[in-house]
Amino acid sequence: MFRLSLFRQLIVPSVLIVAATTSFAQGFPNKPIRLVVQLGSGGSTDVAMRLVAQQMGPLLGQTVVVENKAGANGLLAVNELLRSEPDGYTLMSAEAGQWAILPASRTDLTYHPQRDFAPVGLVFEATPFIVARDSLPVGSLKELIALAKAKPGTLSYGVPALGGVHHIAMESLKAALGLDIQVIGYKGGGQSVEALTRGDIPLVMSGVVATSSLLQAGKAKLLAYTGRARAKEAPDLPTVAEVTGMPDLYFLGQSGLLAPRGTPRDVIDRLSAALGKAAMHPEVVARAAKFGIWMTPGSPEQLAEVMRDDLQKYAKAVKVTGIRLQ
Repeated sequence: MFRLSLFRQLIVPSVLIVAATTSFAQGFPNKPIRLVVQLGSGGSTDVAMRLVAQQMGPLLGQTVVVENKAGANGLLAVNELLRSEPDGYTLMSAEAGQWAILPASRTDLTYHPQRDFAPVGLVFEATPFIVARDSLPVGSLKELIALAKAKPGTLSYGVPALGGVHHIAMESLKAALGLDIQVIGYKGGGQSVEALTRGDIPLVMSGVVATSSLLQAGKAKLLAYTGRARAKEAPDLPTVAEVTGMPDLYFLGQSGLLAPRGTPRDVIDRLSAALGKAAMHPEVVARAAKFGIWMTPGSPEQLAEVMRDDLQKYAKAVKVTGIRLQ
């Protein structure tokens, strides 16, 4: 009798939990889903996530509403996610800035990416270029390096947000070569490119398409690409690694979708399946390419692997560059 009673105490609650989880997953979603973007509107991340959200909605049978939460190096968006219920109705777009650079550069964070985030999947890659105003008297990265060494502290460059891949890519170049170039952070790629357009800054870390109108008008020029290999949209442009002779001096601008920890796996799988289909929709791929964005959807496990690798890579980069974010 005791054993039977104990069996019922242990098994019945477990059955109820499984049944409730399955029932929840089968009914998901039954209301709109929020997709929190960690940058301001107008940049490549915002564009890509809005394109994906538009296609995910019909696949899930609910609207996916994009909300921009720019600021604090992406921490505002992270906090929004961490405050949310783990039910699949709040997602966050993120990159290395949130899952690797912030954790490596701050000691006061209350979250850890591998503990508090549930990966949904990879979305796209948009690795930055070093772009200069036409008025800057350089035509290549080598000439920029020479100018920076000749006039330390006189140059500045803009990034979509402090603490992101754009920021750490240039800071790593500076640290490797001993350059003194000041950084200015903006709330999104759109704002940083506007600053370059106005002449507020002579340099910007940006996607090539975001600056295409300036490039076509002869008001800006590409100096280098920060990826591992040369960019598809600018195959004649050398990489930073090529110019410097440092093969490890590359940084990939990969982005993914995250949910709060504890989100049911069935819900994650449904979201991930919709994300994969949405990201590879012909219209999304074509429109994203016009912004220099390459859709590279991947599974939750693939995103988890990227996050693990980035934690190691950026911990080293933060140590070398001395970046400290507040």
